[in-house]
Amino acid sequence: MKGTLDEIALYRSEIVPIAVSLSAPDKGVWFKDAVKIACYSMLISDNKEFIENSFGGEFNNRGFVYYCLDGETY
Repeated sequence: MKGTLDEIALYRSEIVPIAVSLSAPDKGVWFKDAVKIACYSMLISDNKEFIENSFGGEFNNRGFVYYCLDGETY
């Protein structure tokens, strides 16, 4: 599997993929952003050992969406 992630961060000793999107919906996240996080999680899972050794954290199959125009993270 191949792909490019928007961003990977170490958050409280946990490795999390971050999807960057423009504007947030009224509540929750856009479906396309949830799908994007799921795909990022699959990419990281394929290279889990390398990623965990590189970042020094643990990956638990979750991520965040950052809405840059609104400054919100979900």
